[in-house]
Amino acid sequence: LETTGRLARHVLAFARSLEDQICLTVVARLSQRLLADDGSITIAADAWGDTALRCPPEWAGRRLHDGLNRAPPLLAAPLLPLGTLLRRFPISLYSTVEFA
Repeated sequence: LETTGRLARHVLAFARSLEDQICLTVVARLSQRLLADDGSITIAADAWGDTALRCPPEWAGRRLHDGLNRAPPLLAAPLLPLGTLLRRFPISLYSTVEFA
């Protein structure tokens, strides 16, 4: 998937689909200088600035469930901000299938 914005080179994102199901993986790369100063592995949402993931048009309005954090689902949009996708960890896994 295409990533846009100032820090686009710091992101690897790919998706797999089967029929109407989607699985999205997003990973921060080359992220040492982006890490929070508190010793954690998190990257502050504002560090990503305008960096966003460009979603396929057919994803519009689909609910993306967070498989790692159990956070409320996101609604897919043409651009998804990296500060939202990677808000808790430098890796995320989203799916249109709700995790148990």
